[in-house]
Amino acid sequence: LQDEAALKTSSKEELIALIQELSSTQKGLELRLQTLEAAENDRARLEGLLRMPPFYGYETRAARVLRRDLNGYWQQLWIDAGSAHKIKRGMGVICKDGVVGRVREVYEQSAVVELISSPTFRIAAQIQGDDRPFVYRGRGLAFGEQPVGQTQAMQPEMALKQGESKWLVTTGLSGSFPEGITIGKLIQTDSVSEGGLLEGSVELSKNLEKLRQVTLLIPNR
Repeated sequence: LQDEAALKTSSKEELIALIQELSSTQKGLELRLQTLEAAENDRARLEGLLRMPPFYGYETRAARVLRRDLNGYWQQLWIDAGSAHKIKRGMGVICKDGVVGRVREVYEQSAVVELISSPTFRIAAQIQGDDRPFVYRGRGLAFGEQPVGQTQAMQPEMALKQGESKWLVTTGLSGSFPEGITIGKLIQTDSVSEGGLLEGSVELSKNLEKLRQVTLLIPNR
């Protein structure tokens, strides 16, 4: 009632100024809403292109690749982020194609990333759309060749048909990666035991040997 009485006693000029102020505020809010909607649409589009879910519970940090060690038993990258940037051993590393590897050694201003192709790399994996986990391990990366991996302990009903392939993704069980990050493409399965358990061949991203920048996943804990 007080507000209504005040409006009745306000001059015509004051009322016009108030309406103009409210109109300007509304336009500003509408513009901000449009900006937020555009940002959300861009985020959803990028997640779709990269086949990645939102990184709930993780911060991300970009890092430059300083050096590559791709020969012999170790398959690794040196990056320009270390303990001074909150990087810790075991953190996941990704790129636009999916999983790159895991942080194995950390120094103040740099770190060593063990690549997903490394024979010592292990992670729980699953077929996209199927939540039954199994083991993925690296099989090596020779210069100029297709990097490859292998699956182990797969259930018999996961066997691929002739010419069929399926995407492998992370399970979220390791703590290094959220669920659903691309690992590679399962292109073949073979029975390796009397119980019918399968092993599979996995094609990894060809870009592993020429990465210039990667993204680290820093858990929010």
